[in-house]
This record gives sequence, C-alpha cells and structure tokens, in this order.
Amino acid sequence: MKIDGVTLEPGSILEKVKLNGKKINMAMMTGTRIISSDFSDSELRYAKLGDSLLNNSTFERVDFSGAYMVLSKMVGSNFNQAVFIGADLDQTICTMADMSDASLINAQMNDSDLRGVNLHRANLMDSSVRDSKLQFANISEAVLQKTDFSSSDMRGASLSLSDLRWANLSACILDHCESVYAIFFGANLKGASFSHANLERCNFMEANLTDANFSEANLRRSNLQKAIVNNASFVNADLSLSDLTGTALTFEQLSYARSLAGTIMPDGSIHK
Repeated sequence: MKIDGVTLEPGSILEKVKLNGKKINMAMMTGTRIISSDFSDSELRYAKLGDSLLNNSTFERVDFSGAYMVLSKMVGSNFNQAVFIGADLDQTICTMADMSDASLINAQMNDSDLRGVNLHRANLMDSSVRDSKLQFANISEAVLQKTDFSSSDMRGASLSLSDLRWANLSACILDHCESVYAIFFGANLKGASFSHANLERCNFMEANLTDANFSEANLRRSNLQKAIVNNASFVNADLSLSDLTGTALTFEQLSYARSLAGTIMPDGSIHK
C-alpha cells in the first residue's frame, strides 16, 4: 500500500512522516517502525501492526478499531481520543503514552507494560488488562465498568473519580494508590492490596473484599454497605465516618482500625 508517496508494508521505516486524515484500514504493517511521525485523524481499522514500533509519534483521534497490535512498542506517543474498540494490544509496551479520552471498549491489553500511562477519562468498559504493569498510571475519571485488571500491579496509580462498577481487581496490588471518590460497587477485590491507599469517599457497596488488605489505608467517609469482608484486614486503617451497614465485620477486624469515629457500625449504631 502506498499513500501520498509513503510505502506502508511490513517492516517499513517511517520517520518524520505526516499522514493526517488518511484511510489506511486493513493495512499490513507488521514490524513497521513509526518514529516522530503524525497520523492524526487517520483510520487504521483492522490494521496489522503486531511487533511494530510507534514511538514518540502523534496518533490523536486515530481509529484503531479491531487492529492487531500484539507486542508493539508505543512509548511516549500521543493517542489522545484514539479509538481502540476491540483491538488486541496484548504484551504491548505503552510506558508514558498519552491515551487520555481514548476509547478502549472490549480491547485486550493483557500482560502489558503501562507504567506511567495517561488514561485520564478513557473508556475501558469490558476490556481485559490482566497481569499488567500499571504503576503510577493516571486512570482517573475513567470508565472501567466490568474491566478485568486481575493480578495487575497498580501501585501508586490514580483511580480518583473512576467508575469501576463490577470490575475485577482480584489479586491486584494497589498500594499507595490515589482513589478518592472512586466507585467499586459490586467489584471483585478478592485478595487485592490497598495498603497506604487513599480511598476517601469511595463506594464499596456489595463489593467482594474477601482477603483484601486495607492496612494503613484512608477509608474516611467511604461506603462499605453489604460488602463481603471475610478475612479482610483493616490494620491501622482510618474508617472514621464510613458506613459499614450490613457487613459481617467482626469485633476483631474492627479492633485493629486506627479510627472508627463517627462510623456507622454493621448493626446500624454510630461509633463514638
């Protein structure tokens, strides 16, 4: 395939190329090297970009729906408002990439390196991001309903104001994460670790917190109504002004909390 004199084929080397608003759908570009280039507003639907390099380039508003991008490296590139619906990005390296406002609905990003990625306001509904590295990623104000993050490392990530209803975060490491006002309603957090996390005003209603670790976490004003809390740890956690109505938290579990001031207890009484 050739567009505006630029050859697009497996193994192509594209440096400082500008292809804006072009239709490059179903292109065979496996192993392509795209460096310091600009593809803004183009279509790469169902393109084959496996094992490619897309570094330090601009892909704003590009449509990658259904694209195959397994093992690609996308370091430091701009994918703001890009569309990856149904795309396969397993085992990709997207460190420090800007994917803010991107649509990744039903996308696959398993076993990927997403450290420091910007997913602010991105939509990952029904996507799979299992066994991935998301340390210090910005995933704030994102739509993460039914997203599967199981066994991922999300230490230091920001999830503030994100919607994680029915998401799967089982066995995730979320230590030191910033998740103020996040919604975990009905989420699977079994075996997850939130040590030293800021979870103020979060909604954990009906979430599965079995074996979860909230040691040293800030849970002030959070809602844990009807959450499953079997063997969950709240050692030195701040549960002040939180709502524990309908949970089966034991006296022993609560005895280790740093503060229960003003907390609505499982029986509906208010702790002094």
